[in-house]
Amino acid sequence: LLVLNLLHIIDNPTRDIYLAGALKSPIFNVSLSELAVIRRYHKDGSLFDALRQYTKETGFPKGRYFLDKLTAYRAMASEPVDKLIWHLYSDTDIFALATGGSGDPSASAKRANLLMLYDYARKFESGSFKGLNNFIRYIHDVLDSGAGFDSAPSTSESENAVRIMTIHQSKGLEFPVVFLCDCGASFNDSDKSERVLLDRHYGTTLKLSDASGLATVDTVFRRAEALGIAAKSRDEEIRVLYVALTRAIHRLIVTGATAKPEKLLTECRLLSEIATPDTAYLFHEQSGYLPWILIAAGREYSPTLMTATTADENEVIAPLTEEIPPLDEERIEQLTEEYRRRFAYVYPREAAASLPAKLSVSELYPTILDDYDDAVKLADTRKRRMRLPRFRQAEQDSPADRGTATHQFMQFCDFTKLMAGDVEGEIARLVQMRYLDSHTASLIDRAMLTRFLASDLYRTLSEASSLRRELRFNIRLPATAFTDSHDAKEALRNESILVQGIMDCVFTDRDGKLTILDYKTDRIPYEMRGDIEAFKKLLIERHGEQLSYYRAACTAMMCHPVERILLYAFAIGEAIEVPFDALRKL
Repeated sequence: LLVLNLLHIIDNPTRDIYLAGALKSPIFNVSLSELAVIRRYHKDGSLFDALRQYTKETGFPKGRYFLDKLTAYRAMASEPVDKLIWHLYSDTDIFALATGGSGDPSASAKRANLLMLYDYARKFESGSFKGLNNFIRYIHDVLDSGAGFDSAPSTSESENAVRIMTIHQSKGLEFPVVFLCDCGASFNDSDKSERVLLDRHYGTTLKLSDASGLATVDTVFRRAEALGIAAKSRDEEIRVLYVALTRAIHRLIVTGATAKPEKLLTECRLLSEIATPDTAYLFHEQSGYLPWILIAAGREYSPTLMTATTADENEVIAPLTEEIPPLDEERIEQLTEEYRRRFAYVYPREAAASLPAKLSVSELYPTILDDYDDAVKLADTRKRRMRLPRFRQAEQDSPADRGTATHQFMQFCDFTKLMAGDVEGEIARLVQMRYLDSHTASLIDRAMLTRFLASDLYRTLSEASSLRRELRFNIRLPATAFTDSHDAKEALRNESILVQGIMDCVFTDRDGKLTILDYKTDRIPYEMRGDIEAFKKLLIERHGEQLSYYRAACTAMMCHPVERILLYAFAIGEAIEVPFDALRKL
């Protein structure tokens, strides 16, 4: 009754009857006269309001203690009810209060009833309805229906009887002698064998049907959840076994049947040599209580082995006299050395294992493999820019966004239609054809395009015999080109890296020269406003590395050497020819 009073006031402290019962209990020790004074002190409102006001104005120590405890308990109200109840048991010493002195004949029954309430809370939390308020309503519904709850059976050392019960039913009870039977049985792993797995921590996973619909295929996610459920199940079984092993006062007898007892004992003795408090995996891999107990017992413990015959059902089971053969220490040493040799193996192409599967041209630089000697580390450096929603793009537009918009126009525009100089008309056509959206069209730099149409490069492109724009490529480049380390070059001598990229434009002019053209919308630095030649050199230095990869890719794809590389700088409206000696040799 005291625990129910505490649960009621934690859920709602304004219930006067439950609050008065809790205050008057030995936990808070408020007397009837003190309750009367508190009630008269503030006649309006609830007893809880009166207690708070009385404590605040008089400094009532019992009231302060109660209010502090109640605040702590209510902070735990969102936790599962069983955890809250167990916290109440631990914090209030309610076992000692309920069971009284050691001579109380009903002490064991009271203790068992407290544990049974805790067990009811655990079962309630495993259902679909959860929470303190729902648990209180569940208790009242059962009581109102007249069904009531089972009382924990009382036990006494003087009872001359044998009781058979499950481990769960034995919680809180003690017996002079306990038989823990059938420990050789395997655990029930049916929870992880269902087609659909449900778990509050791991979510929902399922097997998928194949194309025929006649078979199912397991998934990585479902297998991972099955392993997690099995691990949780093993942890719960360990707690149940602990309960079973701690019920006996004088003697505990553990029995278990197995088809090959000698093999089981040998394996468990070997495993006991490596078992430590940190080897949880070793115990999770076992299938029943018996291996756990034998591993924990170690080599010093010798169980009694008995064999049953089927010749006569009434025949007495006889103990085995055959001793388990001793361990072969020499064989163990041989296996140990073999394990060490195998785990010390070094992969001969270990350097190649650290290479990334693929890289983008924009990520490459000459010493990238020296800076990131692991493919995973290299992958982590790649920054992915999330696209803003359209309603916020106008607020966040940058010069880079305007350069991207201009590049996009150059990708899709029709050079023959631009010969009339109608830039706006071509932009409108691309928007209508949905090559561009209206926001991107608004970012295009019209003045830059007008200067481009007046340049010699535009006339060269218009007269080109072949023209490819946004040419995508994948090419393998030697890995030694991206490290300065002599040892790394030797290790990667025959290795390559797959490089992908996109060239703005590749064309063959009327003289038959294969040319790479790259558009650049870089702004002229303030200090170079009066020195265009310095700006041109800056562009060549800044983009020469990237153009080196373009040259290698284009030569391989076209089966023809690249004879010219151009950078068109929109900022100055001029094409810059890049000398080959400014490029890297690959």
